[in-house]
Amino acid sequence: MSSEVESILPIGWEETYLGEISDFKGGSQPPKSQFIFKEKNGYVRFLQIRDFASDKNITYIPISSKNRYCREDDILLGRYGASVGKVLTGKSGAYNVAVIKTYPDLKVVYKEFFYFYLCSNNFQKKLLKVTSRRSAQAGFSKKDISVFPFPLPPLSEQKRISSKIVSLFAKIDKAIALTEESLKQAENLLPAVLKRTFDNLKNENTKIYKLGDEYVCKLIMGQSPPSSTYNNSGIGMPFFQGKKEFGETNPTVVKYCTDPKKIAFPGDILMSVRAPVGPTNIADIECCIGRGLAAIRPNNKNTSTEFLIYYFKHFELEISKKGKGSTFTAITKNALENTIIPIPKLVKQNQIIIRFLKAGDYSKKMVAKLKKQLWFLKNLKSSILSKAFSGDL
Repeated sequence: MSSEVESILPIGWEETYLGEISDFKGGSQPPKSQFIFKEKNGYVRFLQIRDFASDKNITYIPISSKNRYCREDDILLGRYGASVGKVLTGKSGAYNVAVIKTYPDLKVVYKEFFYFYLCSNNFQKKLLKVTSRRSAQAGFSKKDISVFPFPLPPLSEQKRISSKIVSLFAKIDKAIALTEESLKQAENLLPAVLKRTFDNLKNENTKIYKLGDEYVCKLIMGQSPPSSTYNNSGIGMPFFQGKKEFGETNPTVVKYCTDPKKIAFPGDILMSVRAPVGPTNIADIECCIGRGLAAIRPNNKNTSTEFLIYYFKHFELEISKKGKGSTFTAITKNALENTIIPIPKLVKQNQIIIRFLKAGDYSKKMVAKLKKQLWFLKNLKSSILSKAFSGDL
């Protein structure tokens, strides 16, 4: 007896192997020239791994004795690549070579119990060891998995365990759905507070300005200097062409310019004005900006930098909609200048900023907490399956 077979099993359970209670058959691969994409007499649906999750790319092939067929209640496994070991069911048709079909002996094994075994780490971890030893594309054969140990309780016990798993999984799925909904609400908390606040400002008859008004800010559209003035040797002024380079608040400077045309100062808000339109950062160094960026320099007598940034976050989608272009979107200086914004007194702006900061901090804490809870719930299924196949459920 193989040392891999679990040596301690509950009374009444048998120590057996996967190959003793199930057969396996790989799929077939007809030539692409036979593929059609509309249902037709004499043709059958051709199933690839992706088709078990979606009906976006339905393909049909001629009915043939060379095909390997499956029914909706059959259990199959992904054989290669990123989908290796994926448990597949719920579709009927002819399955391809990337899939292997199981043939469990239903006289000795309950199909649902067999399905849960394939989903469990008892099977998946052993399969991972097999496929990780492959030098080429990860994959496995019938021979590889036939020697895997299979803990076999009496059929009545298999049915009881399966029923318990289904019941527990249903409760976990409900908890996951509730947690995901709470997570969505937590992630949308700050946007909701932003919308409510700026809507209220308009309803309170707060004075409306255009972004191009000097009362609000100074707007500097970037201009790219001649490429002959660029260098990577640290000579001249740091140069940023657009969002891709100025992707962080403190970017790594890789390009410099000896003849800057448009300059952003520390504290300026940098907005991407070309593909994508809208995202913002604050410049922390004096730098040359290319035509992919605009520098927004708040008039600090009337407008808080943080207040403007929150407003841009709120209206990012609307600002991006102002972008035009068939190849890539871009927003013009005129469109930016005519973007409207409610500007209350500085005292009220600061009160609003505090409200936004509190909402943002609470949102981050809740998102982190809920993601951790979601991770726990999703891993709880693996724990239940491990207990099921060791006789502890």
